Amino acid sequence: MASNFLLDGASTFDPFSIEFPINRFNDNPAFFIPPIKYTICLPQKDHYIVERQLNLEQKQYVYNFDHNVKVEGLKDPVPGLPPCFRLVAPTYDLPKHEKLEQTCLMPHGISLLFTDFQSKINNFIVGNKPDYLRSVSEYLKMIVLPDPPKIIARQTTESLNQFEWLNDEEFGRQRVQGLNAGQLVKLNQDKVDKLNISHKLQLEKMRPTFNMILKEKLNFDFESALSNGYLYMVDYEIFDTADYIEAAKKKGRYVCSPLALFYFNTNDEKLYPLCIKILQNDENSPVFTPASYPPASWVFAKLWFQSADGQHMEFITHLYECHLLGEVFAIATHRQLSTSHPIFQLLHPHFNLLLDINLRARRNLLSKDGPIESLLGGGSIAALKLIAKHHKEYLWRENTFIARLKKNDLYNDDKMNKYYYREDGIFIHKNLYKFVYNVLSKFYTSDIEIERDFELHAWIEDISSDWGGTLKGVVEGDKIKKLEEIVQLVSDIIFRVTVEHSIGNHGQWDMYGFTPNVPGALYMDPTKITEGIPTTFEMICNALPPKKETKDQIAITHLLANTDTGLPTFLNTEYIFESDMAVPNFKEITQKYKLEMEKLSKSIEARNNVVYMPYSYMNPSKVCASIYI
Repeated sequence: MASNFLLDGASTFDPFSIEFPINRFNDNPAFFIPPIKYTICLPQKDHYIVERQLNLEQKQYVYNFDHNVKVEGLKDPVPGLPPCFRLVAPTYDLPKHEKLEQTCLMPHGISLLFTDFQSKINNFIVGNKPDYLRSVSEYLKMIVLPDPPKIIARQTTESLNQFEWLNDEEFGRQRVQGLNAGQLVKLNQDKVDKLNISHKLQLEKMRPTFNMILKEKLNFDFESALSNGYLYMVDYEIFDTADYIEAAKKKGRYVCSPLALFYFNTNDEKLYPLCIKILQNDENSPVFTPASYPPASWVFAKLWFQSADGQHMEFITHLYECHLLGEVFAIATHRQLSTSHPIFQLLHPHFNLLLDINLRARRNLLSKDGPIESLLGGGSIAALKLIAKHHKEYLWRENTFIARLKKNDLYNDDKMNKYYYREDGIFIHKNLYKFVYNVLSKFYTSDIEIERDFELHAWIEDISSDWGGTLKGVVEGDKIKKLEEIVQLVSDIIFRVTVEHSIGNHGQWDMYGFTPNVPGALYMDPTKITEGIPTTFEMICNALPPKKETKDQIAITHLLANTDTGLPTFLNTEYIFESDMAVPNFKEITQKYKLEMEKLSKSIEARNNVVYMPYSYMNPSKVCASIYI
């Protein structure tokens, strides 16, 4: 059956399955009936392959990689970044169907009005008062929106000024239910040795303190807690980069490269911090613990960690892994997969507006004069250079959602409970994998079909080649050979640009809207924080971001956290093949898939009704079907 989406003349017709009229006696050519055009099939099965190839070649004129990635206001491109969409004359713009203007964004527009109102109020505040804030409670007064971040609910002025909202329980919760929960690693002796943790954390000196804390909480000493699997870590050594540090200093800001250990308390089944070293490779940087004196020094150490965690989430987990790599997949998919290819039809709804959002980011948010450059860590330009360095060593297969959980020894960790990032994510990924498998297995009925699919192999090469997407580790070996590998790759791509992206966006207001919880940067040199330095809450407050940076952080995080875009969610994504009645069972397969997602959505909502801090960032009814913002 023909479809409005038909562009390539695809057909499931097999020329070897019937006898052609030309091969038998027939005096009347009017009896010849050409093969029916369907909307989905593999290229080697397409009777209209010439038409299909011509349409694909036309797309290759439009969709091309640009390895000279530039941001507004910067004269030279940033070398080494994942390539972006190439803008060409005469318009130097995206294709019309990729642009945001074609979509109704009325609900999102209302959110923009609230954000603009917040920004105008803050401009008034900043313009009429000194540029510094004298207490933490004053940061709350800068939020004029009707729904302040949940983490500071029930806080009094006194408790805010004492940083009581960021107690050890909440600090640990944010590692498993926050925006960067994929960075938690289960610690073992091999990792301790490989990462030189004993030396970095001055274990010989700190062992008595560690033992005291762990004995009280777990009735274990450090070695026993390690060998029994109760210790975890988060490592942000990536920020120990001279260029990034110097870029921040030039703006009067400071960054750190913390290493933190955590322990799982079986009594209340929660994660707690054991220690934090702010500058992990600086021998003069102290190791702070909950027993550190004065107590404000421990609070300060947690704030330094929070700042690094926020920068990592924004620049690496969110910008690089979701936006920049998502653009690579989108361009390669348009270039090498016909619109009739089943993989294209699975992926395409999840690339909607991605190119437009990324282009806007390069022109505004990430520009030399943009808010990220003036607000966060070393700034957007230094961060892009850091991303380029990270991209050289990045392997896709080792950093997908499931692969990372397994690499970090957390996939089957039976001790860690209430790790909603893992629990919700595994359920969604398993259901997504099953859906993708049920679709693709209709076409890849044998390894020979995979071998003959030249569009598939061209797509993989386009993603990973030096002249293409430059992404390493997409497949194991030279080429993809098994159905399970294809399903895994397609599932991981969809999961990345939908679920993982939504985590980073939707939780920003909860975690980052109140600036002292996750400061974009701190304004005190961490090398001056040495053993025995007297730390006070006044000192900490003086190191927090000034008013201008605070109002920018409030406005940006409120905008990015908006879930009311008016655009499709994970639950109501529409696929082309659903409307093709000639393709057997696809409507049923999709309905079963969405039904399972609806069950999870209801389960998450029920769970959130009985917990103090809801975790709904992976709720399928709220997860955007693509990178819309």
